[in-house]
Amino acid sequence: MHQYKPAASQQSCFPGAYLGVLWTLTVWLLARSSAPSATAADIPKLRFDRAQLHAQAVQESLQPIRPGIVGQTPFWNRRSRQFMYAPAFEFHPVAGAPVYRFIVTAYGQGWKFVAKEPNASLEPIWQDLPDGQLVLWRIPLGLERSDVLRLGGPAEYKDMVFEKKPGMKPLSCDLPAVPGASAYQFSVRQLQTLTFEADHPWAPLTPIWHRIPPGKVVLSVAALDRPGGKVLGYARLPNGHASLTFERKAVFNGPYHEPASDYAAAGERWLRWLATGTFQRWVKEGDPQRLGQFPCKHEVAAIFGLTQLARRERDAALKEQWLQRARHAARTLIRGSFPAEWQLAHLPPTYNKSRGNYAPYHAVMMHYPADAGLAYLDLFEATGDKEFFDAAVRIAEVYRRTQLPNGTWPLLLDGRTGEKFENCRSYVIPCRVIDFLERLITQYRKTDYQPVVQAAWRWIETDVLANFRFEGQFEDTTASGNSDGNLSGVTAMSIAAYLLRHRKDNPNYLSWAEEALRFAEDQFVIWEQPPHPEQFTPCVLEQYRYMVSVQAIAAHFMSVYVLAYEATGKELYLAKAVTLANAFTVLQKASGGSFVNTYWTPVNTWGDWPNCHEFSARKLLELADFLASRAKPQSR
Repeated sequence: MHQYKPAASQQSCFPGAYLGVLWTLTVWLLARSSAPSATAADIPKLRFDRAQLHAQAVQESLQPIRPGIVGQTPFWNRRSRQFMYAPAFEFHPVAGAPVYRFIVTAYGQGWKFVAKEPNASLEPIWQDLPDGQLVLWRIPLGLERSDVLRLGGPAEYKDMVFEKKPGMKPLSCDLPAVPGASAYQFSVRQLQTLTFEADHPWAPLTPIWHRIPPGKVVLSVAALDRPGGKVLGYARLPNGHASLTFERKAVFNGPYHEPASDYAAAGERWLRWLATGTFQRWVKEGDPQRLGQFPCKHEVAAIFGLTQLARRERDAALKEQWLQRARHAARTLIRGSFPAEWQLAHLPPTYNKSRGNYAPYHAVMMHYPADAGLAYLDLFEATGDKEFFDAAVRIAEVYRRTQLPNGTWPLLLDGRTGEKFENCRSYVIPCRVIDFLERLITQYRKTDYQPVVQAAWRWIETDVLANFRFEGQFEDTTASGNSDGNLSGVTAMSIAAYLLRHRKDNPNYLSWAEEALRFAEDQFVIWEQPPHPEQFTPCVLEQYRYMVSVQAIAAHFMSVYVLAYEATGKELYLAKAVTLANAFTVLQKASGGSFVNTYWTPVNTWGDWPNCHEFSARKLLELADFLASRAKPQSR
């Protein structure tokens, strides 16, 4: 399952917030700006007390995340189907029942083998199987990557229950072949039944959570006439069902993998791969028709990536070359922005005029222009060219002028009229807008935007945080603005980042941030033992409507874990960041040494997104800079 199990770690002698971490190389190794092929001695390694961190992770997993109470507190997890932290579900009470028995049937991971035949015998594991009732699953391998990467997909074939008796010959599976499958994983599991009793049917599963193995779980709640007494009936969910099936995920037990490269070298190689490949198109300045399919992603990625590469470039000629290409991309984007006579003049389009496939050219998803504003500011600071600062301010002015009384913006607006599209029913969750405007306030003293930021944050605090409504906002799922409970870890992590940076503003912010972090991990991170054996772990999934592992989402989680470590001093957060960083380097090496596939696999067989590449490379570099700024020589 692609997991590395390092040797027992050593205890650190460092005091304070960094206790337990051994920094094994000097600062210059982490901060170097050129990246030749690394040997084992070149690679920085951080050592953690894995046993202690795992024990901490297990203990934290027993604490439910924002548990609901029937009739009082809403349940955020109605659509959730996987959990790392002990969940509580919306089972409704049965009249007259004073106590409830929670009945968990756990399938676990069991015994496995791989065979080419679709109807293989269980002989390879037969001697290891205990007598009694067992369950068989079969998973096809080697299918198209789009099938493999979806959580639990392709779906496991319906379980086949059988009983192994003393002296029984190995069972043969009578199962049909799956088109396109090159092999099959056979998995036999022994059912476990765990129970506990509580005085209400929505109690968290905390009493037995640590005993439930990773894997499929079926839960039902029986109403009793007294403790240990007669069953009166079964509590039901809002959909009328009397049972619930979900995946119990493994808690963190890392870091996993040894790094295949130091993080700075990996990030720079990645940006150079982009600069000499995808971003090569900006050797010359283009016209608006040269914009990519998604200008607020593709062109903005070129500006960010080339500017970042120039900052780290030692060769003066190359530095100017990268900056000139960034200028070309930025000027093309500025000229391709909405015309002056439109209501949303100067906003860059979300979609290319000739290739928009989710909405017309005049549509704009209102969280994306903030990214362009941030990229323009990066380029202004690198070049001193005021035209880019002015372009950023023009975007900020549109945000100030169009902000709704509630503090945010409709998710999808018509650039010509400034009106929201008829099918748009959601608002922007304006974390990126706040980041952009706060930068203008703090670095450039544009204090006129402070009321805009304050109103936007009030809306997040009262509408999103209060309701635990971390909705995803992606073009391919929410261009209509109809989120429909499509939760995403990106939103939770973005809000957590704001709370961590502003933790001194409110005594509740730190605890709120950690709750959002736990939610995001609970729903979207798989550290090990994935539902599908071909899924590389650790990985981070994107959103409920697209439960696929995406490298930019992993990079986002990695960066916020670093913020959490800075804010709390908890090594567990740093270990999680390092775990994801190590996985980046392993996958980069597997794909040839220059990049990590957008869809988090060693083999590139699917479409790619340059904005994901640029963002992930930049976050690896930021982690390297963070570690370099705090690195200390090893001591005993």
